[in-house]
Amino acid sequence: MKILVIAIGSRGDVNPFLALALKLLRKGHEVVFCGSENYRKMIEGLGLRFIPHSTRQEYEAVTQDQDLWHYRKAMPTYIKKGLLPLVRRIYPLIVQERTKDFLVVAPLFATAAKLAEEVSGIKLVQLHLAPSMFRSLQDTAQIGAVSMSHQWPAWYKKLVWWIADSFFIDPCMKKELNSFRRELGLKPVSRILHTWMFSSCLNAAVFSRSIGQQQPDWPMPSEVFDFFLYDGDEQVPPEAVDFLSRGAPPIVFTFGTAFRFGKRDFEKSVTALELLGARGIFLTSKQEDIPDRLPETIRAFPFLPLGKILPSCRAIVHHGGIGTLGQALKAGVPQLIRPMAYDQFDNAYRITTRKLGDYILARQYKAGRLHQKLGAILDDKEIAANCREVAGHIDSEKALNALIRRIEELGACGEHVSQTSADRQQRAGA
Repeated sequence: MKILVIAIGSRGDVNPFLALALKLLRKGHEVVFCGSENYRKMIEGLGLRFIPHSTRQEYEAVTQDQDLWHYRKAMPTYIKKGLLPLVRRIYPLIVQERTKDFLVVAPLFATAAKLAEEVSGIKLVQLHLAPSMFRSLQDTAQIGAVSMSHQWPAWYKKLVWWIADSFFIDPCMKKELNSFRRELGLKPVSRILHTWMFSSCLNAAVFSRSIGQQQPDWPMPSEVFDFFLYDGDEQVPPEAVDFLSRGAPPIVFTFGTAFRFGKRDFEKSVTALELLGARGIFLTSKQEDIPDRLPETIRAFPFLPLGKILPSCRAIVHHGGIGTLGQALKAGVPQLIRPMAYDQFDNAYRITTRKLGDYILARQYKAGRLHQKLGAILDDKEIAANCREVAGHIDSEKALNALIRRIEELGACGEHVSQTSADRQQRAGA
């Protein structure tokens, strides 16, 4: 079977798709990986055929926009600058790569894949990396700082979703998306994220049941697997190995591989570590974000494979990206999340309510408050016990094998026809 794997976003977003692509390749399938040009060297080095959907310069231009990290402006900015330009690029790539035995694996926001499912009935498996992608009345995802806890009634949650769709999501997407839909002979859609974007073939939730159980009102067919954690062949450099071995386990600080503008936060982190009397590791590829002078107890690195260092660490402070969150859970270390946008508020909420760590808002990220929060989670025996328990349940290899079995079952079936495509064929016959 030929499988086109499409990945969009930063390294944490790409890794689960890469883990699946490599496993599919080893199983003997023909795999093509579609991603940003800045991942070409890594992906081709792993033996995968690669086709780009965007340039390195385009990726950098998006990540340099400060609105991408603003809790309210982030999603509209990402949709307009990072996602919509890809629709007309990825769609012809799908058409070009399609063969008789063909399946596409893509994230929810790769809307070109959903269009191809509608137009030509391709088999589409969507990977949903975080629980916030699903709207449920039972286990409702936080939307930014807006509370969506179980205490609120159904009408309130539906109203919040309607406001988000009507005033934030649809105004960014609807005009351009429906313009392309008309060219493809499709009817216009509205409330895009609420009713349209999910696959009618398989929605694979690739996160731990410890943070999100399957709900009866998820779009069907859906199934929860587990985190697809991936560190690849990247090794921990000798200087990092030396630092880890020379003292007490450090606390890791990272705000994501795509994040810029972090110097102030790292400076506050230095003071908090000094107040704690703790060692630290700062992870950022932006040299300008590193404080001018670091004490001997802190080291900065552009990148370290988290799965290989976190078991030797005391805790992690991070932005709430789902990839980092998953690595922390697997390592069994408590985490303090400083959410900025996207799924990060919901991820922080789930970690806090399940007593696996805590969160600190961006406006609270000051040395004193950070010191207080870190001290509390490090001293909490319940958090430590919960982290150890969850770590024992995460099994990426088992989850990958389970999803591949489902993909192969789908491949063995006849041509998939989406509901929209079937409706058109029925009308044409009539």
